[in-house]
Amino acid sequence: MDYLDGVVGEINGKQVNFLLDGDEIPVPLERVYGVIFFRKVTSRTATPQVCQVALRGGDTFGLTAVSVEGNTCKGVLAGGAKVSLPVDRLKRLDFAASRITYLSAMTPRDVEHVPYFDVTWKYRRDRNLDGGPLKVGGQRFARGLALHSKTRLVYSLAARHRRFQAWMGIDALVGRRGNVHVVISADGKTLLETDVKGTDKPRLVDLDVTGRRQLQILVDFGGDLDIADHLDLAEARLIR
Repeated sequence: MDYLDGVVGEINGKQVNFLLDGDEIPVPLERVYGVIFFRKVTSRTATPQVCQVALRGGDTFGLTAVSVEGNTCKGVLAGGAKVSLPVDRLKRLDFAASRITYLSAMTPRDVEHVPYFDVTWKYRRDRNLDGGPLKVGGQRFARGLALHSKTRLVYSLAARHRRFQAWMGIDALVGRRGNVHVVISADGKTLLETDVKGTDKPRLVDLDVTGRRQLQILVDFGGDLDIADHLDLAEARLIR
């Protein structure tokens, strides 16, 4: 399953008129699984998340309420919409999710990208650098960051944050190519410095950030210019 962000126009019995990059695209209804309308949730109206749902297909989402009735899991999304899913579609229900903050849900305090040539690559949230799903080592992830060399992201940390975790690897879209140098630091102290290649297996990053105020992620050029330097930090998250 894939998705696109854009403006929805008319929805009739045959199609959804979708505005993307200034062009109106008619999408047949049989190709549409659903339409999610944007709703700004403020701190006054937001209901705390109690559970993170992971589906067997790789998608994840949070619920503010959840119950299991027979072979059906029922829940409420952050925007108030109700969902109902067969239990056999569930991979896990994570009730520790209220302790997790995904970096893709945060806005970095500083972003810097230095291209090797003239082509620039903006980092992406919850998608790979070409707009498709994040996929590392044969596994698809719904949450995470995609970065191209040379990119530096800086995030502010709260006192409650204790660990930074992510699955790190070159996105499967570029195959066995790609070679980057990754440095993750907190308050100027290097926590991890390593090379990542397209031939490597995904590795779990698990770093202690207790008492730190600032997290910096640097994806630098590796040994092959910037060719296929598509690094994914899947499930990149802060845990309190």
